[in-house]
Amino acid sequence: MRDPYSSNRTFPQSGEPRRRLLNWYDYIQIINTGFFIVLGLVILIRLALSQITVMGVIVGAGFLLFGFYRLRAIWIFFRRRR
Repeated sequence: MRDPYSSNRTFPQSGEPRRRLLNWYDYIQIINTGFFIVLGLVILIRLALSQITVMGVIVGAGFLLFGFYRLRAIWIFFRRRR
């Protein structure tokens, strides 16, 4: 009987460096990071075109900064994989 937690991925032989493969959760994190950046930019642009409020600037900048923070984490992850 096949183990339900196993995958069809191939892993390097012993002695070779083991590289972590991306799963569906990692792809969702990458996509959400892009959404955070886009949403932050949209909020800030809409505020610039209309009435600027403190709460709007805080929320827009928060989404934007959180998106860039996650983008940096993704960048570091892929640089370490090389």
